[in-house]
Amino acid sequence: PFTHGFPAEGQQGELFFPTKSVSAFDLYLEWEQKLFDHALLGTQFDWTGNRVAYYMMGDLNDQSSDVNDYRFAKDWPLPHENDTWYFDVGEGLLNNTMPASSANYSYLYDPRNPVPTLGGTNLLIPPGPYDQTSIENRTDVLKFESSILTSPYETIGHLWAHLYVKSNCTNTDFTVKISDVYPDGRSILISDGIINAARRDGFNSTAPDLNGDLNYFAEVDIDLWSTAYKFNTGHRIRIVISSSNYPRFAANPNTGAPQEIYSYQYLQKYIANNSILIGPAYPSRVILPRPI
Repeated sequence: PFTHGFPAEGQQGELFFPTKSVSAFDLYLEWEQKLFDHALLGTQFDWTGNRVAYYMMGDLNDQSSDVNDYRFAKDWPLPHENDTWYFDVGEGLLNNTMPASSANYSYLYDPRNPVPTLGGTNLLIPPGPYDQTSIENRTDVLKFESSILTSPYETIGHLWAHLYVKSNCTNTDFTVKISDVYPDGRSILISDGIINAARRDGFNSTAPDLNGDLNYFAEVDIDLWSTAYKFNTGHRIRIVISSSNYPRFAANPNTGAPQEIYSYQYLQKYIANNSILIGPAYPSRVILPRPI
């Protein structure tokens, strides 16, 4: 859960992690010293044991010993199977089963009024886990969430989202956030990501325009990075989709202008009518790895 600066008191964003959270810094230094001694001095060490330390985050009201502390493994990623969570029709549902029918969820993204950054892996902007509820009820935000969990749910590894999208603009962005909804209603950010539609085939290539045709759709993958998190009983898994997270990411003007000029002042900005398609023909989904 640590942000830049590694505060010793355990506070990250709006949350306070147990004191034991910071106890592994000496382990980092020990492993670093062994690595340098091996590479530079030829010192031999036994590398057959645990070589990975990862922090298992979870409900800060949970006093059990298996969360909010370090775990160890021999390799990364851990043995796992990928759980698929589909966006379903209805009241913003998130399910493990394919939706029976299709739907189109749309919103208007105005680059003059982007969704403000609230926590995350930032440096100069306040970083860490923050409650997202103050920005989740905007009209340019889509929310999908699971039913209340009846048992703990762990995800460890690389998370990503696969979306079927369309827009009335030739280029735009799509963002995804995953959060833990506590029983008291707080929506604590776990991880997030963004994709520029023009870079959906990779950062070194330019994908075809979205055409500005609402009958045309594209598929995008959004990297949500890696995490180790335990959703506790009584909590919900929430996925939030939008098209901006500013100023962490420059607001796409929706004009199709080259990305390298996004940091300058634009004279022209378009409001984008962006859509997420869901259903059997458009199985938009989030992939969460579960340890086995």
